[in-house]
Amino acid sequence: SSNSQFFQLPIEILPGSLCERLDVALDHEAETLRFQGNGQTTYWDLKLPSDNARLRNYLPLHRAWGIGPLAIVQVGTDLYGVAPLDEGGDPVPTLLWHADLLVSPSSSSPNGSGNDLDIRVLPGAFALPGERVSVTDRLGRSLARVGPVRPGYICYQDRGSLVALDPLTGKPLWRRADVASADLTEGDDAFVALVDRRAKRLQILRALDGKTVADRTIPAASNFRWLEGLDAVTQIAESRNVRLCRIDLPSDQSKWSLSFPAETQFVRLDRRRYLAGESAGTFHIVDAERGAVLSKGRLPQVKHCVQIHVASDENRFYLAFSNTLADMRNFRANGQREQARNPMMSGALCAVDRRTAQTLWSRSFSDGAFALDQSRAAPLLIFSYRQFRRGAADDDENSMGWPILHCIDKRTGRDVYRERFG
Repeated sequence: SSNSQFFQLPIEILPGSLCERLDVALDHEAETLRFQGNGQTTYWDLKLPSDNARLRNYLPLHRAWGIGPLAIVQVGTDLYGVAPLDEGGDPVPTLLWHADLLVSPSSSSPNGSGNDLDIRVLPGAFALPGERVSVTDRLGRSLARVGPVRPGYICYQDRGSLVALDPLTGKPLWRRADVASADLTEGDDAFVALVDRRAKRLQILRALDGKTVADRTIPAASNFRWLEGLDAVTQIAESRNVRLCRIDLPSDQSKWSLSFPAETQFVRLDRRRYLAGESAGTFHIVDAERGAVLSKGRLPQVKHCVQIHVASDENRFYLAFSNTLADMRNFRANGQREQARNPMMSGALCAVDRRTAQTLWSRSFSDGAFALDQSRAAPLLIFSYRQFRRGAADDDENSMGWPILHCIDKRTGRDVYRERFG
């Protein structure tokens, strides 16, 4: 309903997809999707089926992908294929299909009750979407782990098997029962890459039918940060520097290599842009395909960066560089979402143009919670958090700091609103 509380979903978007211009949000009960944007003046909703849903309210398993005109949404161990618009481009959403990731595609019964699962949240506020949580069975086999998601197929791991679904119908395309567990999965239109960094094993399968085209040991796997198509991006520590490399996995040949000062942090902004952030506040925007440094910026508010957080919309990246926090107990996110998606920070915030890689504006951002899942349709960055000041005169009767609503204009970086509310 219109009175329900909705939260933006973490989303991975392929370039040119509808979701670049669209918000995809889920209500607090994890039962209704809400879409907004694409030039429409209001939001529109879609009710999701919820029979026999497992882990439905487990926040790290709330995720989405944008591919072409579709939104693929994971809610717990359920996966949905959704068309947010009808064929005429009107805001009439359609549920195309629903898959229970605990049910084998070849049967109608769950592979276990869902009570024998081992669920672990992996550290890192800006981890890759597939690395935010690990779900395994009693034998340590991954399940309900989705990826890669491509226009021609959607893969997920199911207890030692890899299943590929048709994005339009949700019907199984193929199933491989002899693939190794993989902690990194990616692919392009023709092939699927699976990497087990601990076992240093690489498998490449044909997307058409799942047939193996490569299966070998890869000694450098422990240095892999993420996969990009059939390439691996590696981070290697040297004596005084750290090196970022992109390697073609089928040939094991380096495409490019860049060296940065020690303590530099690397963040994948999207498929076309990477970020190298130095500890003293200097940052570089890197072309992902060529390895060229497209731009360089400096944030004087940053003295010693300990974490970098990123939000984005169709036009810009919003980069938050956080210094060491003096006292994290003095403030926290205001809301009911997981803390990893609302990390505490104090430092600097800047906007970078997605097309030109140039810095548009920069500013300080002190003692707040940086919400990673921002609206792509709204003209504002919106943050909500509580500040606790022990014994402060403006604390409420329970010695709790008042909740603060902080809104920043995306175009200029200027405050539009920053006041107490509630």
